[in-house]
Amino acid sequence: MKFIYTTLLLLCLGTFVQVNAKNAPAKEAVITGQVCENIQGKNQPVPFANVLCKGTTVGTFAGMEGNFTLDLAEGKHTIIVSCVGYEPVTKTIKVRKNKTTDLFNIQLKPVSSQTALKE
Repeated sequence: MKFIYTTLLLLCLGTFVQVNAKNAPAKEAVITGQVCENIQGKNQPVPFANVLCKGTTVGTFAGMEGNFTLDLAEGKHTIIVSCVGYEPVTKTIKVRKNKTTDLFNIQLKPVSSQTALKE
């Protein structure tokens, strides 16, 4: 009986991995960068900011130092960087096959009290 359950579990996992692999973008290009905010003239990392490719389910989040890496298919993409308490930033980029595109420092600005009150 244990063998049957193990076999069924492996079949289900295999199917899940295959379906998700088909929906994932081709890993043709990579973008990297750091999400920061300017505090008293110095770039300070914004940890755990979201980095998403608009119109897709492809995304990642920045680490503790604000650094991120995102695999994309070759072509033109709109990247949205957001984090709670900050205004989102949108960048349109073109990535080439087998190349790494560095977006360097993406500056987020804190949401002003005026904007927060409107929402």
